[in-house]
Amino acid sequence: MSHAWNAGKPRFGLFGNGSVLFGTLAGLAAVLVILAVAIYKFGSASNALLYLRGQYVFIEPAVAHVNLSAARDTIIVPFDFKNLSQRSVTISGARETCACTLAQGLPLIVPARSSRQVIVEINPAAAPPELVETIVFYMDAEESRTELPVRIVGR
Repeated sequence: MSHAWNAGKPRFGLFGNGSVLFGTLAGLAAVLVILAVAIYKFGSASNALLYLRGQYVFIEPAVAHVNLSAARDTIIVPFDFKNLSQRSVTISGARETCACTLAQGLPLIVPARSSRQVIVEINPAAAPPELVETIVFYMDAEESRTELPVRIVGR
């Protein structure tokens, strides 16, 4: 039985042959799979993009928030260095602009495909009322020296 009213007309859309819907769903599924793999392997989608651009060492968090008003003792802020390269790297030092901060445990060797932690101590008595501190860590790799900045924000 043939339907003459629909003969020869292309079928599009949701109730057509389904190719548009199938293509859209397949594309969405592919994006979700790529995003899931990026988050699993690199910790976040932004780290995956940095890796694709050639940056193989990451610091997390990039911005740390602290509560200076509630603290009486030293505030400890941990930063995780993740090395996704095939070679060890050395975090050789740090530049702090506020006398209230001090990076501990440097120099630090981060082996290939692993992570290590650096502790930054904050003295709340020496900190300004509104702290916005950028700490620059120096990473020595094979033939280059790279600066890896992090930010500490607090009130």
